[in-house]
Amino acid sequence: MNTSMRGRTVLITGSTGGIGRETARGLAGLGARVILVGRDAGRAEAAARELRRDTGNDAVAALTADLTRLRDVRRLAEEVAGRCDALHVLVNNAGANTARRQLTEDGVETAFAVNVLVPFTLTHLLLPLLRRGARRGDEGGRGGGAEGGRGGGGAEGGAGGGEGSGGAASRVVNITGGIPRGPIDPSNLQGERRYLGWTFSQYNHSKVALMAMSRRLAERLAGSGVTVNVAYPGHGHTPGNRAIPTAAFPFVYRPLAPLVRLLAPVLLADLSRPARSSVYLASSPEVEGVTGTYVDTNCRRAAWPAGALRPGDQEAVWELCARLSGLPAA
Repeated sequence: MNTSMRGRTVLITGSTGGIGRETARGLAGLGARVILVGRDAGRAEAAARELRRDTGNDAVAALTADLTRLRDVRRLAEEVAGRCDALHVLVNNAGANTARRQLTEDGVETAFAVNVLVPFTLTHLLLPLLRRGARRGDEGGRGGGAEGGRGGGGAEGGAGGGEGSGGAASRVVNITGGIPRGPIDPSNLQGERRYLGWTFSQYNHSKVALMAMSRRLAERLAGSGVTVNVAYPGHGHTPGNRAIPTAAFPFVYRPLAPLVRLLAPVLLADLSRPARSSVYLASSPEVEGVTGTYVDTNCRRAAWPAGALRPGDQEAVWELCARLSGLPAA
């Protein structure tokens, strides 16, 4: 199904490489104004140049932020607000997976900070722009954050979900990953009691926590013109995955690590495949106005893991995010 994203402004974190960059490539190819976010300014601008060249879309720009630091998250939101008067899609793609428990400068465990707290915080900081994007579903943002960006009409096929004049809903797409199963332990959200085990990893635990937070956020924003959905990308031979040491794997999977490293360059090299689900949730008319949905790597609606559905665990994740971010929750 052909989808136009002309006139739609998209912000994607963790998008200078890997699945994030392929998501950006897919959306830029549909005509969206795309803002990449990366930690390294040189890599971010190089990625933006590559996407402009490959897609023929001049409306691709780059911003930099170290998402392990809440001050950088706040600065990023301010920069986006300075460049755009509306935002239509936010893709929270950035992730972190470390072999041992580490704390950020804010005193937050790194995997929880990047995988859960940053999507919570950045989404809340950008809600005014996202709500404005829902009201202006047939208009573009102010330059979309990309200098020299193309103009264009609104997204086609939008139906319902918006505010005001009936524009298309704005979309938040949160990216899970790893093996997002198992229960959430409210007493171990930051890996305080256990970081790695036979089948447990804080990375997988944090991704289930992200899904629980996303469910709660979707409920709270219902009817606001902003939808929240979760995409599972599957696995890819990404720079991030290549950098993960064997020591970061749960114990039972470590013997498989050499085989995975041998086969991944052959079997998982096409990163457009794991990017399909995020591109789908960010652009498809099939999910216009749909919120609180989880889709798999084939863009099919999937059952949420049980751990993400327990109200008490959702509340524990939500309260911790609200406290650590210092923001009034939506």
